[in-house]
Amino acid sequence: MFDLCDLYNIIEELRLELNQLYTYKKLVDKEIIKLSEKLDKAINEYYQLQKTGR
Repeated sequence: MFDLCDLYNIIEELRLELNQLYTYKKLVDKEIIKLSEKLDKAINEYYQLQKTGR
């Protein structure tokens, strides 16, 4: 289980990686979609942790 700080760092890493991929891949590329889904999941987990106060 991650804490808020860990998840924040993971989100930032995923966001940066996604931004880099956007420069040379199309938005419908499977790698972009997979990374975007991973980022969405991390963001959802982050907000769930914030909501529960853990």
